[in-house]
Amino acid sequence: MSVSQKTVKNITSYGVFMDLGGVDGLIHITDLSWSRINHPNEVVELDQEIKVVILDFDEDKSRIQLGLKQLNKHPWEALSDDVKVGDTVKGKVVVIADYGAFVDLGGLDGLLHITDISWSRVTDPSKHLNVGEEIDVKVLSFDKEKLRVSLGLKQIHNDPWENVESNYAVGGIYEADVSNITDYGCFAQLEEGIEGLIHLTELDWTSKNIHPSKVVSVGDEVDVMVLEIDLEKRRISLGMKQCQENPWLTFSENNSLGDVVKGEVRSITDFGMFVGLDGNIDGLVHLSDLSWSQSEEEAVKLYSKGQEVESVILGIDPHKERISLGIKQLSEDVFDSFAKNNPKGTELKGAVSSIGEDLIFISLAEEVIGKIKSKEFKDNPPSEGESITSLVTSIDRKNRQVNLSIFALEKSQEKELIKENISKNKQIESETKTSIGDLIQEELDDSLKD
Repeated sequence: MSVSQKTVKNITSYGVFMDLGGVDGLIHITDLSWSRINHPNEVVELDQEIKVVILDFDEDKSRIQLGLKQLNKHPWEALSDDVKVGDTVKGKVVVIADYGAFVDLGGLDGLLHITDISWSRVTDPSKHLNVGEEIDVKVLSFDKEKLRVSLGLKQIHNDPWENVESNYAVGGIYEADVSNITDYGCFAQLEEGIEGLIHLTELDWTSKNIHPSKVVSVGDEVDVMVLEIDLEKRRISLGMKQCQENPWLTFSENNSLGDVVKGEVRSITDFGMFVGLDGNIDGLVHLSDLSWSQSEEEAVKLYSKGQEVESVILGIDPHKERISLGIKQLSEDVFDSFAKNNPKGTELKGAVSSIGEDLIFISLAEEVIGKIKSKEFKDNPPSEGESITSLVTSIDRKNRQVNLSIFALEKSQEKELIKENISKNKQIESETKTSIGDLIQEELDDSLKD
């Protein structure tokens, strides 16, 4: 390697021309320094005398390629000799990217990945580092074949997760700063490097269908309860609502099954109606609990959002945050009472209310309908309004109807008649036997007298 001392003749953006005594030689910008530079004047000055190395000579093109950085050992050789994995070294931030930053270690760029900048969540490296800034970093790994060095900034400090279990207890309440907001919740920082997730469902007891940004903002200081710690996955689950009074539990303590409550209809869905209750919570009136007699479709049409209604508490589960309500339970079930008072075998009279293809419907009482098969009338079908006497054969609770039969009534009457005749015959027989016995006794008595 030929080394000689020459004078800087001209400086351009792409390199430096050196006076070689009537002939110019070029030091390309990439051969000035092992470090990353933006312009040659960062290394040399005009008319400055420096030592250079002749790298290549092209006689045909009259070009001489010179080098300055080649006078020093290649940074990788220095790294191999002087630095080991785990060592702390100084470097200068030269490039910042979305995925991290490149740090100049003196002619050698190492990658500081975004996940190794801080123990805390980092979304934008430029908020933590500045180009030109000198920092201490730890060597995490280096690959001589691929000429790659991985660096860490957060590893300069102790891992805060090492003391998580001793500093935070499940069920404990602590102060935290909201650091990030997502669609599914928000993250809150307990301390530098320790961040937990407050899931959307753990933000508030009642506000569950709104975006987290409606509840908290980045930078807010909030009280949180530690719900779960997973050291292996380095995750902490936090809850905000647990630091407030539980309105579901309060409601269960202040109310009992069967109590009547008032509330405003907040929403109507395909399966029921939600009613607002004390504590800004909702109770559900299922469609089947709106009316004893009307169909679900007919009953729900009687209600609208904002309407105030009364309902009966049917169920309370504060742990599942569910309250079941009923409106039809405010009044007695007419059909149920009728069914209890008129069991199977009861003779009933009612007027024909409507005539179907296979069934005749009989009005037995208000909101109570019975049905008889049309074939029981043979060729003499009744007309609407005609009074019909029949027997209860069964109760159809699903369709809330009473099954009736004229045939069953006739058979019942025949059985009763047979029973009545048997009873009369027994009575006659008993009376007859008594008369014959009396006559025989009289004759015996007369013969004894004679």
